[in-house]
Amino acid sequence: MKKRLLPFFLLIIIHSTYAQDSSFQLKDYKYRTPGITVLEFNLGFSGAVSDVNAPEPYSRKYSTWNLYPSNLDYYHTLSTDKRMHTSVIRFSPAGYYNTYGQNDTSTKSHSLQYNVYWSYTDRYYRKNNWFWEWGNILNHTLATNKSKYTVWNTTNTNLLAENMFMLGFGKGRIENVTDAQTALYILNDLEQQGLLNSSPTSENTRQFAQLITTVNNKRVFDNRRRRIYEFTQIDSFLKASGLISVNDIRYFTTINDNWVMAYNPYRSSGSNWYIQLVPGGGIQKNSRYFKADRVNNSDKQTSTYTSLMPLLGYENYKPLNLKWQRNFSTILSFQKKWNSDETRNMYSGSESVSKIDTWKWLTRLYSRYSWGYFPNNRTAINAYIQMDASFGKSSREVVYKEMRIISPEIDFSADYFLSYRTRFTAHWNLNYKSIRAVSFANESLKSNEFNTGISFGLTHSIL
Repeated sequence: MKKRLLPFFLLIIIHSTYAQDSSFQLKDYKYRTPGITVLEFNLGFSGAVSDVNAPEPYSRKYSTWNLYPSNLDYYHTLSTDKRMHTSVIRFSPAGYYNTYGQNDTSTKSHSLQYNVYWSYTDRYYRKNNWFWEWGNILNHTLATNKSKYTVWNTTNTNLLAENMFMLGFGKGRIENVTDAQTALYILNDLEQQGLLNSSPTSENTRQFAQLITTVNNKRVFDNRRRRIYEFTQIDSFLKASGLISVNDIRYFTTINDNWVMAYNPYRSSGSNWYIQLVPGGGIQKNSRYFKADRVNNSDKQTSTYTSLMPLLGYENYKPLNLKWQRNFSTILSFQKKWNSDETRNMYSGSESVSKIDTWKWLTRLYSRYSWGYFPNNRTAINAYIQMDASFGKSSREVVYKEMRIISPEIDFSADYFLSYRTRFTAHWNLNYKSIRAVSFANESLKSNEFNTGISFGLTHSIL
């Protein structure tokens, strides 16, 4: 009898461990905002020089200068009872300059490229959280590379333009509960300091979280004025609600610590399933020009494709309590892709043209299970396990008629807020990939990859 009761007692222990820290439940918060618009600009620059004087062939001179990563991002989100909208526009230019070798073996190359990415998704809700949705993804990249060798020059140009349209339906809703987490941290810390007149009710916490959402959506260009506005709104609410009546320095420092000096990662709550149909198409052009003494050769390749992909997805995000988060998502997709390739070669004044039409289909299952631990408002620890498995077949013109890929992965990451602008980061991952392929000549390919890596860093924000 005691053994039979053991699982019951374990469930009680687990439930108490994951119990919410107050009468307010993160999962009950509804994130409603008339819209958030963000414009960001990031500029990166790096360079390196290497000069080694040693006996040949060990002597080398190398330098590289990169304008990367650089991007201009525009984000817009909207969340109402009947509509959820997200749109992103990203412009990413980059430049590279490299020199290698010296004297008669010198090589110089420089390249310029840019990428434009635009995505748009609208989800319209009906009764009982049923929804239908549509969206679009446009991606365009242009890259040019010029290399100057001792006796010849090459120029490579790559152009990619592709577009995917999505139409689907499903049931369920995912809410952003980050602002509710911030509200709980502030109220909990104030209560621990003995600064509250009474314990906050569930309604107090919900209203405070909604105020934080409203404050975060306020656009103020002057950061000093913005900070004054934020603290004034928080102070007015806490006093108007009767939760606090003292003007203690601890009151200010507690709010400042949780508002300015905190690291609040994105957290979600809820679940949904969806079915989508995603048709798409694109074109890619690659050209290469080779020039030397009395020799001019060129290669031009043009590839166009159309694709059709139905997919089934499921997501579940659960804030177990203020400090623990558990997420799960999985996607099953089937894609059929038709390619048309044309190659033109110009060699010694004569031109050859070849054309080929191919098809491929791919079945893919992707699943991810993750946990998040937030012991305080400065620390975030995340871990996840994912599995990516695919099986595909192709037409006879392609090298392999069948290919299977299985790739499990484990990741751990940690972020710690050191100061107002500086954060310590750490990351470790373990990845394994197994590839099995069969050619049309029934030749088998077996490949196994094992990768692991660890990194540490400091992230500092100038603005």
